[in-house]
Amino acid sequence: MIGAIAGLMQGMMAASAEQRRAAAQNKAAKAADKYNLKSWNFNKKVLKKNYKYQQDSVDIARSNAEMNALFTDAINQQNWNYGLMIHNAKELAAEQEWMRSEQLYSDQINLNNNAARIATESQYRRLEELEMANAFAFQELSIETMQQADMAVVRGGTGRSTRKAVQTEHMKAGMDSAKLVESLTSGRRDVMGTLQEIAQDKAAGDLQAWAQKLTKPGKLPYKPKPFKTPIPLLQDPNKPNKYDYGPKPYKSFRSPDNSGLMMGSAVLGAFGSLAGGMASTSSSQGSGFEFGQSHDNFGNLGSNFWTNNSTNVPFPTNFGQ
Repeated sequence: MIGAIAGLMQGMMAASAEQRRAAAQNKAAKAADKYNLKSWNFNKKVLKKNYKYQQDSVDIARSNAEMNALFTDAINQQNWNYGLMIHNAKELAAEQEWMRSEQLYSDQINLNNNAARIATESQYRRLEELEMANAFAFQELSIETMQQADMAVVRGGTGRSTRKAVQTEHMKAGMDSAKLVESLTSGRRDVMGTLQEIAQDKAAGDLQAWAQKLTKPGKLPYKPKPFKTPIPLLQDPNKPNKYDYGPKPYKSFRSPDNSGLMMGSAVLGAFGSLAGGMASTSSSQGSGFEFGQSHDNFGNLGSNFWTNNSTNVPFPTNFGQ
């Protein structure tokens, strides 16, 4: 009797402990499920937020690249326009310098021609004056010779002395004529030499003017137009999807409450012990032996049934749903 009560009390205590254990374990599992779901939702929000931030960053970088390309193109175009202005100014300056050189060359050639013409005319006038002077001298010499010959004839009449006097006058006239011819020839050679010097000086002046003359400038090459600044291609970030979020967390396993089974097993065990005790008492009194034995067997049968089948109770299979 006392053993049955003790067994019943022990079973009740074990069932209570099992109930508390199952409740605590299920509470912890529920809290873990709540935390896992909250963490999964939080990670999902973080992925979406990071995607939005990365997309905004790519859009800003793309906009900055386009603005930088436009700014660079504007600077390159401005530099090219400025270079074109310098190019045109250089061509204009070279063209004007060449035209000025052509004008100076033309003026110098005209100056040389005028100087040579004036000097040449001066030499020809000198030669003409020399020839005229010689012509007058020849004429005077001829007249004087004729006069001297006539005077010799008048003084001497006829005869050998008169002829000698006339011959002497003619000889003297010939010598004077030779002097005049030599003087004219020398004057002509001097004029010709001077004319040659004038021609050489003119040629030297023309050559010097030609050496200082600038060649006609050609066309300067144009600076090539600047290329368009390339804009880099930026890839958009990967948009998160269900594969990035991962599987939604399932509910964890819930521990079954076996306190009822344990309590039933303890009751049956106590009942079996009580029946066994009653059978023992009956056998000592000589009656009801079979009844007590049958009740003992019944009690043991019930205790064994609940003990052996407590682990075969079906559990729910829809965990995490």
